Amino acid sequence: MFNPEGKPELTLEYLIGLDAVQWAGFDAENNVPLYVFTEKIKEISPALHQERQTEVYKLTLDLWEKGFVEADWLTEDPIIYLTEKSFEEERLQGLSSPEKLFISELKRLTEGVDHFER
Repeated sequence: MFNPEGKPELTLEYLIGLDAVQWAGFDAENNVPLYVFTEKIKEISPALHQERQTEVYKLTLDLWEKGFVEADWLTEDPIIYLTEKSFEEERLQGLSSPEKLFISELKRLTEGVDHFER
């Protein structure tokens, strides 16, 4: 499919075909597949990449304000740490679905890392 300007529509199938999106898992709570952007999204759609970066920043900031993550905001590329609160199942229940998914993805990406030793 093409948009009115003659450019390809950025559908999920199109982005997967260009290796700009990859399957990441399944959200059993909402019964939906999960996908992540690859580095190629920067080239294919800088606007979509920037939109996602802004979304991740907002999620991180919200979770930081709620005490689920820590970050050194003064560095150019802040490192995000999960707090003990992020591993307490009963506290996670009060979070939105995107916040839960974000914490779940951080846990997956940092499996084997000691989050509390800095």
